[in-house]
Amino acid sequence: MILDYLFPKRCVSCKKLGKYLCEKCQTYIRHFNFTVCPICDRPTYDGKTHPVCQSPFGLDGFLAFVQYEDSSASFSKAVKYGRIREATTEGYRILAPSWPAFAPKFDLFLPIPLHPKKLALRGFNQAELFAKYLNIQTKIPINTRTLIKIRETTPQASLRLKERKHNMEQGYVCLYKKDVQNKIIGLVDDVATTRTTLSLACQVLKKAHAKAVWGIVLAHKF
Repeated sequence: MILDYLFPKRCVSCKKLGKYLCEKCQTYIRHFNFTVCPICDRPTYDGKTHPVCQSPFGLDGFLAFVQYEDSSASFSKAVKYGRIREATTEGYRILAPSWPAFAPKFDLFLPIPLHPKKLALRGFNQAELFAKYLNIQTKIPINTRTLIKIRETTPQASLRLKERKHNMEQGYVCLYKKDVQNKIIGLVDDVATTRTTLSLACQVLKKAHAKAVWGIVLAHKF
């Protein structure tokens, strides 16, 4: 294609021409062959939160496809900050090739929203792009109207651990509670490090009487 000639693809990790993730850098990707509890980070059964870790407003489970390091981190940053939206089609096939058979029967996918100012600046929500990829695999509907972000916050990656929860507090609102009442929700984001964002959004949905909320991310820093 003409665009490929004028703007050739480069590996987001090593800058080699040809693909957004070259064959060599793909070998560095570490897919999860186990699941972890979203509260204590220890291995768990089929992604479910340990019974001892469960709480009324906490996450009920957690799914992550790859470990957030090297190639996967370069990919995520290139999409998010470099605005290489077209890289997602290729990248998601490599990083999240298949939907786990043990996943619960979700009623909805809710992407973590961006503040309107950040959305206008970036042009797209990377969590929503990942949710759309998952929708193609699973046919589970996506809801983007219910969970909104009302306060502009500092990017989590630039903050220390102690600052992250304070930064995100009161940032999310559930507009249409009937959309989530008694539903099993897959809360989708591109990357999770401390899972603060997922946990705080989960609290909002649980207070709106969601039946269960799982975090679903492309990459997790383990």
